[in-house]
Amino acid sequence: MKTEKYKCDIIIPIYNTSDELLTRCLSSVAMQVNLKDIHVIIVDDCSDKIDSTNVVSSFKDVLDIDYVKLEENVGAGKARNIGYERGKNEYVLFCDSDDSYFSAFSIEKLLQPFKEDKTTLLTMCAFLEQLEGINFKRHQYNLTWIFSKIYRRSFLDKWNIRFPEALNNEDVAFNLLVWACINDINKIKYCDDIVYMWHN
Repeated sequence: MKTEKYKCDIIIPIYNTSDELLTRCLSSVAMQVNLKDIHVIIVDDCSDKIDSTNVVSSFKDVLDIDYVKLEENVGAGKARNIGYERGKNEYVLFCDSDDSYFSAFSIEKLLQPFKEDKTTLLTMCAFLEQLEGINFKRHQYNLTWIFSKIYRRSFLDKWNIRFPEALNNEDVAFNLLVWACINDINKIKYCDDIVYMWHN
């Protein structure tokens, strides 16, 4: 029997993200225990102040990483869609370039429910919000935001779920489509572990 591989695409749109923040984000991906199963897609939404190619190149030896530089600014929704279409794996994550994964086991914890139940379409876990200084707030789940979640690509493709490309809060609209198309609440899995750092 062929063993299923749990390979992921992480889509990270960037727009004038500082080298420091992008390095922090990619470093948190590079420390994942299942690194060999992770494909990173960075979509540069026509940054006009910062050139991120050096930072991306510095991770080429440790990450399976694609860098897409757009010729015009299209907004976060379309940038994510472009990254999604460049993907190749069944499990899809979205990460903001100024955020980071919480631990080396973050993505493995998000994947675990898919391994335990083949009908799983979506997994969501807890995350931390960084407030001022060293203060943090724990969020158990958030139904509308796209981070701290993994989506099954075949489900998104079946219902042609993509980000609206001319709308603010496109992640909210994306997830509303997801919830509308899931016909069984048991196909959504939750875990209490913190997997993501939202650096506010």
